[in-house]
Amino acid sequence: MSEYSSNGMNFNYFSKYATKFVKNNLVKDINLKGSEEIVGIFEELTHDGYDQYGPKSNIYCLYVTVHDYDTKKYTYHLYSAEQWYEKNEVVEFEKFITKQSEKYVDIKEQNNFRCIDSEK
Repeated sequence: MSEYSSNGMNFNYFSKYATKFVKNNLVKDINLKGSEEIVGIFEELTHDGYDQYGPKSNIYCLYVTVHDYDTKKYTYHLYSAEQWYEKNEVVEFEKFITKQSEKYVDIKEQNNFRCIDSEK
């Protein structure tokens, strides 16, 4: 899929579901403070429900990186949505997990988003 462009939102390679969610809901959901900025968005398409004929659904994962310039910390948000082939429906994006770190992690390079160091 694609990554967020810091020069503006470039949705040429995002799914229509991610584009709709980011434009209509993302900023409200994250509730950015004045010192925070979205510095990266990456979308990934995976599959679920495999049987002998192949996958039964698409799983859309949306990874969002927010930087707080006051605390110097990064917060990573993961949203997911599922589309079942036979129903041709998409469940709206829902927040799956949020992690915070003092260092920047390139989420595109992570094999598993849950491996990012978190801090409470």
